[in-house]
Amino acid sequence: MVLCGTYTSRSCRRKYRQSLSPLAQNASERDGQKNFIQYGRGFIEFLILPNFSEAVFNKLFKVENFEIYKSAIEQKKGAFLLTLHIGSWELMSATSEHLKIPFHVITKKFKTKWLNKIWVQLRLNRGIKLIEEEKSTFQILKAIRKGEVIGFILDQFMGPPVGRRTKFFGYETGTAASLALFADRTRAPVIPVYNIRDPNGQIRIVFESEIPFMEQGSTEKNISFMTQIYTSKIEEIVKQYPDQWLWIHRRWKPFRE
Repeated sequence: MVLCGTYTSRSCRRKYRQSLSPLAQNASERDGQKNFIQYGRGFIEFLILPNFSEAVFNKLFKVENFEIYKSAIEQKKGAFLLTLHIGSWELMSATSEHLKIPFHVITKKFKTKWLNKIWVQLRLNRGIKLIEEEKSTFQILKAIRKGEVIGFILDQFMGPPVGRRTKFFGYETGTAASLALFADRTRAPVIPVYNIRDPNGQIRIVFESEIPFMEQGSTEKNISFMTQIYTSKIEEIVKQYPDQWLWIHRRWKPFRE
């Protein structure tokens, strides 16, 4: 039997059907196979990183709605990019060098030192600025004040106290509240961005319209409300391209306060 992380492919298909109902009522083994093919492509694309030149960028990538990003940066408040594990997310982060985006990502350390060193160096070589999770608050605020850009991946589970209770495809779960917290504090624009592999072999990077910050009367209410708004945007994107999302992550863990 094909395994999907710690789950069987049968369990993955059931969650897939339930989450995307009625879009995925007929999800089959073929749907799971399409998803696993994406993981294989992602591994191959990861190997491209050391030689990710301007020529490779021009051949592989097509960028849509980049003017949305430019307009946000012109506000001179910095910007947050809301994204998820879909398509070729590692290669997409490396395109920041070619798109002239002063891009920061929050990173965790691998327990294996040699693997962590390789991982960090690959990103640094692509012009990505790394923010250590332990020191992230100060560095994020510093980057935003300089008019730079921070990426937030919000499609993974996060429990309390860092996470907030949210609904994702109708199921209760937890989502990191960090983006909403910093958006509330800085009011820097939040721009959804993601990438999709097209049948012709190209990878499309899509920028979507800024998500307006909606005041709810208090900081706590603002954070909870906007975290759900960002989660709903992630859900909207996954619904469009379900076979390219990272389904093997345990997104629906119980949220216990």
